[in-house]
Amino acid sequence: MSNCSFGQFVEISKPNLYLSLHRGFLEVREKKNLLSRVPLDDIAGVSITGYGCSHSSNILVELSDRGIPVSICGSNFSPRAIMIPLVGNCKQNIRIQSQIKMSSSLKSRLWKEVIQLKLKNQSLVLKKCNIPHQKLLSMSKLVRLGDRNNLEAQGARVYWLRLFSRKFKRDKNGDGINAMLNYAYAIIRSCVARGVVTSGLHPSIGIHHKNTYNPMCLVDDLMEPFRPIGDYVVRQLCYEQNCFEVNTEVKRVLTSIVAVDVESDLKISPLFQVISRMATSLALVLSGEKRKWGIDVNINLNNFDLSSLNAEIMKTSA
Repeated sequence: MSNCSFGQFVEISKPNLYLSLHRGFLEVREKKNLLSRVPLDDIAGVSITGYGCSHSSNILVELSDRGIPVSICGSNFSPRAIMIPLVGNCKQNIRIQSQIKMSSSLKSRLWKEVIQLKLKNQSLVLKKCNIPHQKLLSMSKLVRLGDRNNLEAQGARVYWLRLFSRKFKRDKNGDGINAMLNYAYAIIRSCVARGVVTSGLHPSIGIHHKNTYNPMCLVDDLMEPFRPIGDYVVRQLCYEQNCFEVNTEVKRVLTSIVAVDVESDLKISPLFQVISRMATSLALVLSGEKRKWGIDVNINLNNFDLSSLNAEIMKTSA
């Protein structure tokens, strides 16, 4: 098991462990042997990647009551299910109704903003890595309503080729770098899911994603601008630490992403707080309580690097 006590996320990677509730703690056992106790107050998400793990109903109820999502991952660390609470906000019914009534024109405008920010953040990642980035930055300014000109896909072809190599191909079922990206995205996805639910929105009613069998359409919409942060950390792990597989140290770094302070337009905040503000702002726009979304995710990567992640991990492990 790896956990990040300061960083909000607990990852259960060893097989056949048992999770239970004990006096305000998440207790993890292997048969009758106690492996760890984590204060529930310190947890923002739980990710289960180990096979054969089991749990008590009490711990699931307590995690749900606290709005803590639980992700169940399959092979290559790709999420298969996320457990979230039924009620996350006192205005939930009103806000879900506003989601259902969302007009096509509003969806087009919101999706345009999402893709603009995704392309902008991808360009910032390339710039931070001393890789030509102007093409993606220019693309971000040309996105049309609903991304009708499909600049997200065009940008992805440029982005992946430059960020890793000409031989790299993004494949959710791949190993190595692809598995590392899957793991990073699973952490970010869980954090976005929590932000969506606590803001009173329903995760299945999306802006752009419409897959009938996807219960996380809105989550997948809103996590798009944050993916480049995971990409950046994975690239650093590969080229600065020579890590090309999901091992214990890589997991420890990746589970820490959402708790590290990043600089946005307004102030320096942990990423999970930025995500929460973004979801709440969207809820206010949809309900008519606010006119402009004002997504606060223009990340300045100058204050976000692998050394800050490792320093925070060492500080909290001492």
